[in-house]
Amino acid sequence: MDSRREIAERIIARCRDRGRPIDTHPQFGDLLELWIAGSITMPEMRWRLLDLLRRDTAERRAAQLEDGKIRDAEIRDTGPEDDAID
Repeated sequence: MDSRREIAERIIARCRDRGRPIDTHPQFGDLLELWIAGSITMPEMRWRLLDLLRRDTAERRAAQLEDGKIRDAEIRDTGPEDDAID
């Protein structure tokens, strides 16, 4: 029987070969080690990874929204760049 590490390496390589890498998140390796050690189940690993990805996405969207608000405020404060309207 293959070890969990061998199974994981094979799946990671297969996904990467298909252009869909699954090991790009910085904390993926930590979760993988927990699964290999038997500390968490595969469904738990999947749930935790999806939770990390959701949080990252929410943080990125919040930062983009905040950046947009800052730019909008700067435009309102300075007015239009071209004041000469015919």
